[in-house]
Amino acid sequence: MAAMLSKQFPVHHIWAYRDVEPAGWQPVDGGIQWQYSDFKPKDPITIYYWLMQFPQEKSEVNPWIDVILKTLPDRKQQAGELAIVRQVLLATYGQEPSDPVALAFAKDQTWYAPLKDFALSNLAKDQQAVLAEFDSRVQSINQGK
Repeated sequence: MAAMLSKQFPVHHIWAYRDVEPAGWQPVDGGIQWQYSDFKPKDPITIYYWLMQFPQEKSEVNPWIDVILKTLPDRKQQAGELAIVRQVLLATYGQEPSDPVALAFAKDQTWYAPLKDFALSNLAKDQQAVLAEFDSRVQSINQGK
């Protein structure tokens, strides 16, 4: 059972996207807090979490791609679809997708927040490692390996 679940859900370091209202909160150890003086309740506090199944570590990339490839049995489709997946992955890092399908998908997501000054060189080391592993795997697939 554990092996089956591991194959279906290969990302074990889940990225949780959080949306909090009303604005004005600050992160604190173990939570969030607002600083109010003369507080009069007006708007309800709402906190939403979305758990994201995007790889956060290099070791999760290949199992993640394996799950995606299971939905693409036609090898001719794989390169194009994985190019779109790459753009969606980069959208989670803040890059605006150039592909219309990836852009439409990203714009539909609550987590999507493109950065005007996005640069691949500014990615965190883990993000760079994930992207490099993704590119390496796609290159192998495109070469028929």
